[in-house]
Amino acid sequence: MFHEIDSLRVFMALCQSSSIRQGADKLNLTQPAISRRVQKLEDELNVKLFKRTAHGIELTECGDILYRYALQIDSLCTQAKTQIEECSTGRVGEIRIGAGPAWCRSILPKVISHLHQQHPLLKISLVSGLNGTTMAMLAEEKLDLVIGTLQPELNDNDTYIYDLLRENELKVFAGQNHPLHNKTKVELGELLYYPWISLTGSSVGNSVLTKLFSKENLQCPKYDVETSSLQAALAIINGNNFLIVLPDLLEADLAKQEVKPLNLQICILKFPSGMIYRNNGSKRQIMQLLNKTISELL
Repeated sequence: MFHEIDSLRVFMALCQSSSIRQGADKLNLTQPAISRRVQKLEDELNVKLFKRTAHGIELTECGDILYRYALQIDSLCTQAKTQIEECSTGRVGEIRIGAGPAWCRSILPKVISHLHQQHPLLKISLVSGLNGTTMAMLAEEKLDLVIGTLQPELNDNDTYIYDLLRENELKVFAGQNHPLHNKTKVELGELLYYPWISLTGSSVGNSVLTKLFSKENLQCPKYDVETSSLQAALAIINGNNFLIVLPDLLEADLAKQEVKPLNLQICILKFPSGMIYRNNGSKRQIMQLLNKTISELL
């Protein structure tokens, strides 16, 4: 359809020129070629679009009407072409994302802001939840994508694609005035002298910690507070001696709230984290775009 407006664009260029020769020079066409295009338009509309004067050419009344509409048509065609190109490359449409609290608090706000600035026609829905919840929503096709812990060993029939984004490490965090921050190296047993907070549903972190203490023949930590709200947990930690296990993805953000990781002698756990989406999904272009944006901002 865009070829059909070539004659209109020739017409518009001629409207903005004082003569056919000047219009031909602008378009890098010959004068006869320009004249043929204009004649074709005049034949189709059965009107004269230009009149000759002592100073060159001028629009007739009908020509002026066509010029005003031609400007609108040209603008609409340009917009349509842009949107079609964006659609074919994943820059329009909708993507429904499920992600863990750490991702939602750290990098995803920047990613969504960046995507919206670059691709304002792309609608983004974000659900915050732990892996078990978001993966269930992905299985029910309530989400297009989950960003969280990668567990490809659970993918029995290649239902999902797993794209690695980074390796996360679980660390023990405490308020910056916690006594254990005064120590160069903190031993595992010293963590038992302080109260703990557990995030509801954070089974991976809790179970790993339990196994780690059991392996060292130590009593398991006692969770004095359990909450589903990361914000509430951080508020409790600040000004108290509570401890919490969180991924290092949050480290830069938590430092602004005066919450820092302890210098443990041992590593609790490192695990792959990234994007999980259906293998037969129709939004591969959007997934690639999102992957590229996250990787650039990490």
